[in-house]
Amino acid sequence: MVLKLPNRFDENEWLVILGFVTLLFIFIISKKQFPTALTFLFLLLTAYLAMSVDFILATKFSYDFYDAMDISGYNLFDFFMTNFNYSLIGYLFIHYYDKLQVSGARRVSYILFWLVVALVLETICVKLHVYTYHNWNLAYSSIAYLIIFFFYILFLKIGKHTMTRA
Repeated sequence: MVLKLPNRFDENEWLVILGFVTLLFIFIISKKQFPTALTFLFLLLTAYLAMSVDFILATKFSYDFYDAMDISGYNLFDFFMTNFNYSLIGYLFIHYYDKLQVSGARRVSYILFWLVVALVLETICVKLHVYTYHNWNLAYSSIAYLIIFFFYILFLKIGKHTMTRA
């Protein structure tokens, strides 16, 4: 599979790179929370979930609700964003959910905090042309993020349960 290069290197590519560097820095300085195998599994699962959601929502094959980056179709920075940025964000959600031992009413606050963070980041991405909407808006994103956060928490519960049984 040959990934297309951007038409021109501009603010959206820089945002993806800056986001990656920032997320990687946070990932590195965060105290290890899980065994290496479980960390790797969480990174893999969050990347796969992001890739699946993007495929369903953004490709011409399915619904084509939005485009990412400068060109329609999958390109190098889509690959980078999906496999690195999204997986690091998902991992950080799981990491701090577990580290802070979120439960009860705090769970709602935690999820709402991350929802606001995700919507602010998405708004910045739209302004800098990382995403171009076609029949999509932040209300739909809110629903999608809530579903994704549910899967992240499920990944955590299954992963920790599996590790304790091993």
